[in-house]
Amino acid sequence: MSTSSITDRDRLERLELLLDELQRDCDASAADSGKRARTVARLIRVFGALMALLALSNLYFVNDLTQEVRLVIAQMNEMTGYFVRVSERMHDMRRQVAAMETQVRLLPVIDAQVAEIGVHVDAMGEGVAAMAQSTATIDTEAGRMHHAMDDMAVRFRGLNASVGAMGVDVREMAKPVP
Repeated sequence: MSTSSITDRDRLERLELLLDELQRDCDASAADSGKRARTVARLIRVFGALMALLALSNLYFVNDLTQEVRLVIAQMNEMTGYFVRVSERMHDMRRQVAAMETQVRLLPVIDAQVAEIGVHVDAMGEGVAAMAQSTATIDTEAGRMHHAMDDMAVRFRGLNASVGAMGVDVREMAKPVP
């Protein structure tokens, strides 16, 4: 054997030793990697479980929030109904205020008309007072006329009695004298 083949063999043995050592290191490293992989897998499962819990809690809170939003929307719909009724009432009030405004604008005209009617009523009052005075005068005069008519009736009765007596006298005178 030659020195070169010894050296090659030594080298090969050393290389084989190195490869065996490398294989052991790789196996040890693979075992450590396996442990690490199992640890990482466990951590991933724990984090996954935590994420699932977080997702479930978020789902619960989203559901609760949805219920609250529905309640708020229902309340807002009810409030909108109130606003519609208030708006209708405000519209009615505006119409009534406009009608009142029109009537208030007519107040000076009505006031002038009432003043004019007052003047006419005063004139009518004076006319009624004059009529009352005339009626009183007519009543007095009617009383006098009634008294005069009674007096005339008495005189006509007296005249009739006198005419009747004259008729008796004329008949007596018209009789032939015996």
